[in-house]
Amino acid sequence: MNSFISPALQQWIGDSRNPTQAGLCAQIAVGFNRLDFGFIDNLLADECTYGSQSVLEDLEGREAVAHYLSGKLDTLRRSGASVLVRAELAQESMDGNPCVALYQRKSTFGKSGIGDLIGYTTVEVNESGKVVRFFTITAVPRPESCRRSGLFPGLDAETVERDKNFTGGTLPRSEEVTFVLFAMEGIEGMRDSVEGILPDFLPIHLDQKTDQDEACYHHSIIMFPTLDIVYEEQIVRRIEGYHPADQLREKLADLFD
Repeated sequence: MNSFISPALQQWIGDSRNPTQAGLCAQIAVGFNRLDFGFIDNLLADECTYGSQSVLEDLEGREAVAHYLSGKLDTLRRSGASVLVRAELAQESMDGNPCVALYQRKSTFGKSGIGDLIGYTTVEVNESGKVVRFFTITAVPRPESCRRSGLFPGLDAETVERDKNFTGGTLPRSEEVTFVLFAMEGIEGMRDSVEGILPDFLPIHLDQKTDQDEACYHHSIIMFPTLDIVYEEQIVRRIEGYHPADQLREKLADLFD
């Protein structure tokens, strides 16, 4: 990993409350940014486990964790430009421990930039300096609570800037696009907002789901309300939380022609 260590990265590791953990986070981030499991493989202890708030059961043992992570990176690499994953060094908000903030750009439409912050990954280390546990936070505390450093190990500044400023194509105002709203029963605010802007986007239609609908699982919904913009069975944009109609219209302006 030495070729990826910049002065800023060295300082971040040195200033961390746990430099060993910070160094491991940096190497893990390189693996994600380069989509190369080789940077992560030798970090795993035999007793390593992997867990996530979005997965019911942990993976146990080095072989299972390695198979999962290498497969994930292989899949992302095969996806090409349609899916972008980026990893930024960060610190947990409560205790300041180093972690890896993960972004994913799920579509090439609109001003999608570097993508959505989908979670952050923490690591635990044994006495030999190997990772004994990965755990990914996706909901509580909110991923946005982590303190991000602006460091993306394994990427040069030009690449990071290009990713952050990425603007893709626009969607048609057609029946191929659906607004899918997930909201708790009896909570009408977001539905009113969506219905208020819908005439601007005709013939796009609204598909409403409650918090009890099976579609919540298939869309990986973690909070209500959530509005997904779906095109050709792909979630092009996700808007979480309540937004009045004017804010909602602004958040969608770059997405349509």
